[in-house]
Amino acid sequence: MSSSNAKTVNYIELFTFKELTKCHGEPTYEKIKRIENQCKANAQRFNTTLGGGQHKYLGLVLSPARYALLSGVPFERPLHPPPLEIPAGTTAAIATALKEQHTEQKRLYDECDGIETALKQQILNAFDHDYLADLIDRDTQSITSTISEIFTHLYTAYGRISLAEFHERQKAIEDEALDLQVPLTVLWNKIDDLKDLAEHIQAPISEQQCINIALRKLINTQTFTEEIKKWKTLNQTWANFKQHFRQAQQDLRDLGGLQMQQTQIFQANLVNEVIEGVQALLDSHHAPTAEEQTPPDPTANAIVPPTNPANPAIDQHLMQNFQMFMQLQNLMNPPRGGRGGRGNRGGRGGRGGRGDRPRIVHSYCWTHGACSHNGHQCRNPAVGHQKNATFENKMNGSIANCPAPQNRSA
Repeated sequence: MSSSNAKTVNYIELFTFKELTKCHGEPTYEKIKRIENQCKANAQRFNTTLGGGQHKYLGLVLSPARYALLSGVPFERPLHPPPLEIPAGTTAAIATALKEQHTEQKRLYDECDGIETALKQQILNAFDHDYLADLIDRDTQSITSTISEIFTHLYTAYGRISLAEFHERQKAIEDEALDLQVPLTVLWNKIDDLKDLAEHIQAPISEQQCINIALRKLINTQTFTEEIKKWKTLNQTWANFKQHFRQAQQDLRDLGGLQMQQTQIFQANLVNEVIEGVQALLDSHHAPTAEEQTPPDPTANAIVPPTNPANPAIDQHLMQNFQMFMQLQNLMNPPRGGRGGRGNRGGRGGRGGRGDRPRIVHSYCWTHGACSHNGHQCRNPAVGHQKNATFENKMNGSIANCPAPQNRSA
């Protein structure tokens, strides 16, 4: 880009956000932060060698102290170069080099100034002028403050957050269920936002605290056991933590490990939906009778299919939901006796013995089917266990090991 056309560049048209999110009325912390992040994205649309070159023009938006956390080279805005002077007697080669150097200095200044001016214009358009009045020069109607100073003013004047509100936001992040089908970067961003907020209220949290928040959530998923063990041997910085577990999530995704977890979550959620659906229908269509309002019998804890004799159509719908619920419960908690037991395999080592004789059963258990104990004696009942189930009335219970009637002893 030559110096002759540098000033004519429409930088706003080249920005990622050609128009910043409009803030109507008094700014809040969230609105200020959103607009600041959009300015950061726009500033990084153009390459430069300033400030080390790795973060492009981000130094126009960040304060020098904040930029120093990203780069060991400070971001220094270029000064407008003075008119070119070539001393008498300068050789043609040196004169050419001086001209090229001056042209590059002018180009760099024009580019930096043009990007900064475009960003300021966007900020003026994003906020109502009443909230920027303290920064606007009355004669030029422009803002002479740097962009970082503009945002510092907005945060100080309007973006106040109490310590109690901060702790509420931190607790919300910690309590929120972690969906591993969503990239972990979403969690990292929430924690980084929390870290920014902590700095804003002058109660900064350390990188180790950020790691601890994220690590507790990962431990609760019971999915990253091996990766957590490996993490203990690594250089434990927040940046390394994010990279390590981002890769771990991708590896699990490639191996199909996250699909199994998603299936388990889906089954649990579906069971809850069925229960809620049955309860909602009961509440809306079944008025309690005087008998139902009496205290329940503490020994009567069996689940029975819900009914509504007053409306057969509703009764059928309730039964369908109840049957679906029981099927899902059996799917998630399969009866232990479903494979027939050791006796059906012919005894130890396949030598016959007890496995060769017909199994004589005496009792029926809703969870385990035909076995040596009844529903009241069961020590490992499944969810929804029916203590009063019998061979004649299994109440949708297990049919494992149930023999023909003539083989069952009285």
